[in-house]
Amino acid sequence: MPDDQTPKKGFAEYFGISDSAMRLSSLGLTLVFSTFIGFGLGWLLDKFLKTGPAFTILLLLLGIVAGFINVYRSVKIEQEPDDEDSEEDDRRRPPDDSQHISGGKGCSSKG
Repeated sequence: MPDDQTPKKGFAEYFGISDSAMRLSSLGLTLVFSTFIGFGLGWLLDKFLKTGPAFTILLLLLGIVAGFINVYRSVKIEQEPDDEDSEEDDRRRPPDDSQHISGGKGCSSKG
């Protein structure tokens, strides 16, 4: 009889895979599904309206673009640092020279 107090491991914990790796691994499927959905809806519209392949081509391209946009957004979200990490990075980063005012060459002072 298993102990009710022991937590059950999920798939990611069992195989030692991070959550972000699990989310990023589904990006290929996202791109493929959005393409097929666009194609399928376009094909159905063309059959229903008895038109040429206009809607099929249009919605196929729209599905491909939507898939790439979704992939781009997902990757961008995964690359954003946490708030705590960005504060530490700001403290370690040297100051930007363009923000300092220098009185040397190139500065003209009237007075």
